[in-house]
Amino acid sequence: MQTARIQADVLQQPPSDMVGGKIFLPYVDLDIDCKNLKFDFFFFLALSLAWLGILIWWCSLNWRWYTHQLTLMQRVLIVIPVLKLIDVFSYYLFIGECPWITEETEYQSKYLIMALVTISSIYQSVAMGLFMMISCGWTLLYNEVSREIATSVTVSMGVTYLCYSAYYVSIPDSAFRMFMEYFMIFLYVYIFYFCFKFTLETLKVFNIFIRYMEAHNTRIIIEATTLKKRMISRYFFICCLYFAVCIVFQGIIPSISEYFVKTMYFTTTVDVIQQALDLVILGALLYNFRARDWPNYYLIVSYELGNLAQVAQGAEQEVNISEAQALFGKSQSDDEIQTEDLSEKNVIFINPSYEEEYAEIGLQKMAQEGRFFQYFRIGTQDVPKDVSDSAD
Repeated sequence: MQTARIQADVLQQPPSDMVGGKIFLPYVDLDIDCKNLKFDFFFFLALSLAWLGILIWWCSLNWRWYTHQLTLMQRVLIVIPVLKLIDVFSYYLFIGECPWITEETEYQSKYLIMALVTISSIYQSVAMGLFMMISCGWTLLYNEVSREIATSVTVSMGVTYLCYSAYYVSIPDSAFRMFMEYFMIFLYVYIFYFCFKFTLETLKVFNIFIRYMEAHNTRIIIEATTLKKRMISRYFFICCLYFAVCIVFQGIIPSISEYFVKTMYFTTTVDVIQQALDLVILGALLYNFRARDWPNYYLIVSYELGNLAQVAQGAEQEVNISEAQALFGKSQSDDEIQTEDLSEKNVIFINPSYEEEYAEIGLQKMAQEGRFFQYFRIGTQDVPKDVSDSAD
């Protein structure tokens, strides 16, 4: 919890709590020797350098080596190393201000704590939102999630931010602090259940796709689909480990530690262990979803074209296919498709369970509206079909 109890005590002491020119800290030994924090000081310095290295590596992958292989996920995930770098570096600066109870370091410490509390709350909110979105297959199965899921993610992020803010404010009140600690356990369990449930559903969808492609000898996108399934399978274990650490270190330990130990040494030791685990787990998450040379048609997301009937019947609802782009080469052959060339046309996969008549009408209508694209019919070996000529 980033030694939340110690930090918030420093932050919230009014001037009347000054004793002999020093801030009175009810949970901290005023005679603490800052030399005992020497390991923590260098640990968080090393941790800051590690996150800086990860950030440089991530930017190099995305905007230097694999510029043309980016998806929205790679662009968004950069917030994790950025926020973690600011978080751990702020804590490194905070430890460097020890002793915090002197008149010279009073105000610097308070400002550092306020920055640390804000960054920590923002990071936790963003991390929860990203885990929930990825669990739903965002950018792997769909470019957009449903309104219900988007609402759940938004509410969970807001509650997480408010929960962390309330926890830091509640430090002086032991009863309210205990309530917030148990509430945080409940919140993490709920978000973990959400991620667990939807990750299994996403894996189930990928298994259905792969079985269907194998049964109908559709080789053209099976490699990309298999890679996506493998990535989401690894993510499942990363997600479970991440939430296990959150529940234990940010829920259970803070709620029971005051009954057994109240030393700062214990608190900082817990922080060190948690931050080390975060580095490993989040590093594995970034490595799993890193940019690379994707297989053919990896950038295609599975988009359900059930709306085509409504489009053909003149409904106002628009089928969003502008983001369903794929990589095409100069050759039409499955074995000769190159991933270096980016097609200017969009790609659509027709759901084989959908009525063919409405699908054809919808495709022709979109072509007449100037939406030029190529499409496949899943379950066939047909050559990609170009409907752009139908607009003439």
